[in-house]
Amino acid sequence: MSGYVDMKKIIKSFIEKIKIVTSSLFQFIREKYWQFVHITTPIVKIKNTYHHIDYPTLKCAIAYNQYGGYCVPQSSAYRSEVQRILLGKVHEPETIEYLLNHCGNKDIIHAGTFFGDFLPALSKGIDKNAFIWAFEPNIENFRCAKITLALNEIKNVKLINVALGAKAGQSFVKIANRKGQALGSGSYISPSTLNKNTVQYQPTNISTIDEIIPNDRKIGILQLDIEGYEKEALSGALHTINRCLPIIMLEVNDTSLIQSHWFLENIINLGYKKHIKVHNNFVFLHKA
Repeated sequence: MSGYVDMKKIIKSFIEKIKIVTSSLFQFIREKYWQFVHITTPIVKIKNTYHHIDYPTLKCAIAYNQYGGYCVPQSSAYRSEVQRILLGKVHEPETIEYLLNHCGNKDIIHAGTFFGDFLPALSKGIDKNAFIWAFEPNIENFRCAKITLALNEIKNVKLINVALGAKAGQSFVKIANRKGQALGSGSYISPSTLNKNTVQYQPTNISTIDEIIPNDRKIGILQLDIEGYEKEALSGALHTINRCLPIIMLEVNDTSLIQSHWFLENIINLGYKKHIKVHNNFVFLHKA
């Protein structure tokens, strides 16, 4: 029929054009957002065990949600947890709720701090005499977390730029993939002795929880999200675990650790049992 109009084709074509325009517009807005909202900080010279490091200008943005403000690293904007914060949402709200509902009047150890996406909520919800012991080895993430603390005038967080391990020492943290894309919260300790003189790696000091946490501090929850280095961190925390019997929360993608003989001997045999899973975190409670 010569006068027939296929409305389905017209509508489908129109929708496809809208998708193209919307995608281009979103990309344009995102680029302009980072251009105009990013924070620049002066180059900071910090001496560490290895050498003097000239840290580059920090490219980041400020975002807000119901708990406060956040300094978000531009290099990790592609990650889902960063996008949630940029949209004004909360990352892992169930995890935050569990931590606050079960820490009592004791301190929280929070390792794998990233840019501080948990810190505003936790700092407001813990006991007035409690502290959050926050650990982040990635320098860019650590610098952003410091700004997150400043934005919210947080005073009850001890933010420490080290990796947690079985004993004190030095190692490298992998901060980018082979293409140079930042790993963000996926940064991980890479103890291999291969050449690390590339932008993919960053030197880091390693400390133990037992060395850092004073004996007069009571730990209510030990929460680790450290990308496969949980066994080493737990090994360096056995004195604190025996002393405080905290709730242990582990975000692990590979369950081989919690099914291992080491975990049975050192954690389960202390009287711990698997309780529940919150988001991607396995929670272990002491039977006492």
